[in-house]
Amino acid sequence: MKEVVEIEKGDEQGIGSIRRYTLVSPTGYRLRFQLLVTERIDLELLRGIVSGDLEGVGSWHFRESEDITFVECRWEVATTVRWMNLLAPILKPFFRLNHSIVMRNGAKRLAERTNAKLISC
Repeated sequence: MKEVVEIEKGDEQGIGSIRRYTLVSPTGYRLRFQLLVTERIDLELLRGIVSGDLEGVGSWHFRESEDITFVECRWEVATTVRWMNLLAPILKPFFRLNHSIVMRNGAKRLAERTNAKLISC
């Protein structure tokens, strides 16, 4: 993650908040998108609408079992970046590898920020 900027604060639960994210892949290409928070249930769910270089919806589901918190990220988005869409049939393995690295790094950072032990990602 290169940068996160809060555009709109939203209500007391964060519903309606908008944050602009800038990601730089391990190989150097950049994606910018905004996430509008549409639903939040404390310690259970966060859901939002994504727009920009990525469009679609994202949700994060949290559950606890035996003192372990499980986080499931559902990212149902498509890129709007022309060169990526044109080259996707050829570069699909490359994009998957980049995505895997970005998600693993995000999981590690989340664990560090919450002072938790990362079990798997």
